[in-house]
Amino acid sequence: ADALTAANGKVAANGVDYKMSEANFERSSVKKAEAEIKYQINSSVVRKNQLTAEQIALFKDFVAANNGAERTTLGNVYASGYASPDGPEKFNNKLSEQRSQTGAKAMKKELKGVEGLNYEIASYGEDWDGFKTLVENSNIEDKELILNVLQMYSSPVERDQEIQNMSAVFKVLAEEVLPELRRTRFAVEATYDMHATKDSINHF
Repeated sequence: ADALTAANGKVAANGVDYKMSEANFERSSVKKAEAEIKYQINSSVVRKNQLTAEQIALFKDFVAANNGAERTTLGNVYASGYASPDGPEKFNNKLSEQRSQTGAKAMKKELKGVEGLNYEIASYGEDWDGFKTLVENSNIEDKELILNVLQMYSSPVERDQEIQNMSAVFKVLAEEVLPELRRTRFAVEATYDMHATKDSINHF
């Protein structure tokens, strides 16, 4: 045929096969690692057993393996401090700040041999979002009652007071939920750039 026919990245003209090459393209693959250090109530002291946890070891391995690796960009190491939402809000805001600082200091020591890392340290006060998520995913008998309190009251002070007034419920929360929120959370991303050339193959 005299007309050009294009199909599946191939072009045929006058019965002659032509090969078309796509331009080089770039894609990136992003991997992320996370870890946490948990604290005792009203404390910002990093306990030794927290630094020997498996997730901390995996986090360290991830950072070491991706820092300076070929075609890999390692992002900032984020250290985010949180407090459980029980007790005075002002105290908890200060406590979460202290936890972010002690957590970051401990992680820097753990990663001492890794050069050129950048840290971003922040504190987020009382973790009501984390509290809600844990309650939603729990088997606590009165969890609907707790979630209703969160919906009815926006003030942290009122929420805390109403939940503590439910003494039996609060005992369960104190054992199962609140300890999980007293933490410094670590996160880091590694972006791997991939370059490739794709050539179409003709099968006329």
